[in-house]
Amino acid sequence: MSDYFNIEYHEFPYPHAICDSAIEQNTANSLYDFANKIAEEDISFVRKGEQQDNMQMWNNKKGIDTIHPEYHNEIYKAFERTSKLFKEYDSQNRKWSISLTETNREYGNFLTPHTDDPVLLKERDPEMEHATIKGLLYLAKDRTKYDHYGTKLYMNDDRSSFVKEVEFVQCRLFLWATGENSYHGTDFIKGLPHRRIFYTGEYLIENTTSENPVYQVDDGYTGTENG
Repeated sequence: MSDYFNIEYHEFPYPHAICDSAIEQNTANSLYDFANKIAEEDISFVRKGEQQDNMQMWNNKKGIDTIHPEYHNEIYKAFERTSKLFKEYDSQNRKWSISLTETNREYGNFLTPHTDDPVLLKERDPEMEHATIKGLLYLAKDRTKYDHYGTKLYMNDDRSSFVKEVEFVQCRLFLWATGENSYHGTDFIKGLPHRRIFYTGEYLIENTTSENPVYQVDDGYTGTENG
């Protein structure tokens, strides 16, 4: 864990935390190189016959494992430590499920504001557990600028209600509490000249996850993966 673990917690427009230096710079560089070895064209961004905005990178045609053998636990600890700031934190019943993810650069250029409200998602699929906190850990190539690659926060489902962008910065972890007002999305107004790779995290009831702290969510709705 980094000695420079720097966290900002905000209640507006909904509870969220931004943690810089969530992992060590050398760790982040190694993780980016690890992910970048999976060719973009080898990832299937199709689910149930439809193109997805984002996809977990384990869904690659070469069957490459995306759990890093050395740094996976460090990533998990960063999510866990930051989530303690939220009232939804529940170490007795919930665990983080994290997965290496990539944005589909061939499909669209923005993701409309949405909430991932667990109440509404539960109504859609009563059998599926949904996260009370979600998160993104950005992996950026060293010395590369990622304009408008971040996650944008809104007041409602209208893009004109934009509040701010959590910029796509190396080693930055962004967590938010999901609810009826947790509107967020993306808007790649300058396109995606570079790969957009990140870890997604979902804070789920423990018995919905595997024994491994990675849980490869396949819920039909892009959810956190769209961050």
